[in-house]
Amino acid sequence: MKKNNGKKFSLTLLQAIGTIFKSFLLVGLLGGIAAMMIGSFIIFKTIETAPELDISKIYATESTTIYDKDGNVIDELGIQKREWVSYDEISPVLIDAIVATEDSKFYEHSGADWQRFLVALIQNLKSGDFDQGASTLTQQLIKQTHLTSEKSIDRKIKELYLSLQIEKVLTKEQIIEAYLNY
Repeated sequence: MKKNNGKKFSLTLLQAIGTIFKSFLLVGLLGGIAAMMIGSFIIFKTIETAPELDISKIYATESTTIYDKDGNVIDELGIQKREWVSYDEISPVLIDAIVATEDSKFYEHSGADWQRFLVALIQNLKSGDFDQGASTLTQQLIKQTHLTSEKSIDRKIKELYLSLQIEKVLTKEQIIEAYLNY
């Protein structure tokens, strides 16, 4: 009779552990779903505040304006001194060098290198600093023409969104041309 009670106790203990494990798994799953929903809401709200994609900003040849920390103009450089260089006039060696150093998967992605982005995100979370940007050439062009240089999640979300949009409108050659001219 004692052997039977021991087996019952073992079976009941295993069932209890199984129930606890299932409960933790369910709570973790529900927590993950809630986090994804909240994250998606934040991303969509941030995208709503992104500026409209304006291709004319990419082809602008105005001067470079330098501002102080309060937003006051300090100097304007290159007023009407810029000359747009077409893609065909750009050295293929320069194009290869820029792609190799700035965005080796440029011709493979559609505006964002998600693998590189996730690696940078993990490194940033580990370090507690946002030094790793993982910006593609397209994202750098968007940042320079449509956004600020502030390091924030808000800006990065807008940058990603606009980069995906511009890749639908411009060819890779047009993006490189604009990037190098800007």
